[in-house]
Amino acid sequence: MSKLLSHNVRRLRKPRQVFHWLHQQQSDIIFLQETCATPEFIKRWETEWGGKIVSSHGSSQIRKVMILFKPRLDAALEKIAADSFGRCILTETIIDGTKIVLVNIYALNDATQQLVFLRDVSKEFLIPYANDNLVLGSDFNRTISTLNKKAGRPIDSKKASLNELQSLIKIHNLLDSWRFDNLDQPGFTWANPSMKIQCRRT
Repeated sequence: MSKLLSHNVRRLRKPRQVFHWLHQQQSDIIFLQETCATPEFIKRWETEWGGKIVSSHGSSQIRKVMILFKPRLDAALEKIAADSFGRCILTETIIDGTKIVLVNIYALNDATQQLVFLRDVSKEFLIPYANDNLVLGSDFNRTISTLNKKAGRPIDSKKASLNELQSLIKIHNLLDSWRFDNLDQPGFTWANPSMKIQCRRT
């Protein structure tokens, strides 16, 4: 089984430092969100990383997602598809003779836009692969459990988008692997500067 890692880098300003840290994690497949990558950067970063990289560029400077493959990982990329905004990328991958569909998602912050985005992602990137081995790395910009939140607004303050994400998880039978192994741990991944508000975004 491949070791996976998903991480929002909040703009990849120092790729060498980030790549060094990622190598230390010894992950096979890495999902990065908010990379601000351009095609020119990807060529250079692929050399620095030492392995394959697929990226969704889009038109905005603050979005963009990437999937990195550990150097020397025997992975054949059969098909790559991406949205036009740099928020979602999919690759059909053959690893050790098994087809795995990898999807990396970075959702919008605005709750109303999230509704449309999640429905589009489900229709264009998930439903066509309902019978495949589907693996998601993501930052949905949502907290779906009270265990994942400390202070701040309640998780259902934007109920429509929360319901939409929960519906997407149920329809596609998605499992949060970290939460499955850490049932009682908050595992916060974001905090405000004062550390008074913390959450674990899905």
